[in-house]
Amino acid sequence: MHPNAIDFRDCLSSSRGAIAARNANESFSGAILGLVSLDGPAKLIDLLATAHYPETNAKKASIRLLTGSAAIATIAKKTVVRRGINIERGQLKHTGVSPKEKEMKKLMLVLIASACGSAFAINASAQQADQAISDAVIAMVKADWAAGIKDPTNVAEQLKDMSDDYTEFNGQYATRLDGKAMNSRLAEAAGKESGKTIASEMANPKVQVYNGNVAILTYNYMGLTQDKDGKTTAERAKSTRVFVKKGDKWMLVHANFASDPLPK
Repeated sequence: MHPNAIDFRDCLSSSRGAIAARNANESFSGAILGLVSLDGPAKLIDLLATAHYPETNAKKASIRLLTGSAAIATIAKKTVVRRGINIERGQLKHTGVSPKEKEMKKLMLVLIASACGSAFAINASAQQADQAISDAVIAMVKADWAAGIKDPTNVAEQLKDMSDDYTEFNGQYATRLDGKAMNSRLAEAAGKESGKTIASEMANPKVQVYNGNVAILTYNYMGLTQDKDGKTTAERAKSTRVFVKKGDKWMLVHANFASDPLPK
């Protein structure tokens, strides 16, 4: 028996008057339930139905009263959950999210946001670095061209960014050209010819950067050469240059200048 409940059998005699007045007062269940705690309304109604209703109607009355008791118990439970007494309120607080858990969740959100921000910043920084490298190697090639146009015999200035182990494929020669020394000699011989380059342009340049120390530049070359009679000839090529960072300086280590004949 609930500690706060009154013995149902002791109160049966005193409640007969209330039962007799049931038809005139629909609050019968509330009056009886007021005698006991919220733990046992269904048991009380079952007991009263068995004791005070005729045998033939006991089952029907019990079912009717049980329906009412179940509804009251349901309402009582909902009331306790939503409004609650002190004990239930304490249980609700216990089963909810504690202040410590809230703080931990806030901290996790801050850490996640910080990590995302750092990753975004790192990615943006890497893109800026790659773009700077692209601009640098393209500027190096254009500077070499400008030096050749200004003074075709100044080979040292034109090849200042060429590595000693430089290799090259060129449509004018059947084999690979190995080493800066070989390419320097060929460039010097070409500089003594009567013809000279008067314009050099780079179309569709693309630079692929790897690990911040390798850059591959591909482009379409367009140029004009002029012979001793002043006649100009268009030059075309599909070019690839490979740069490697040695120390703090970018060096040209390989090039492939493929022919690009005019379409027929």
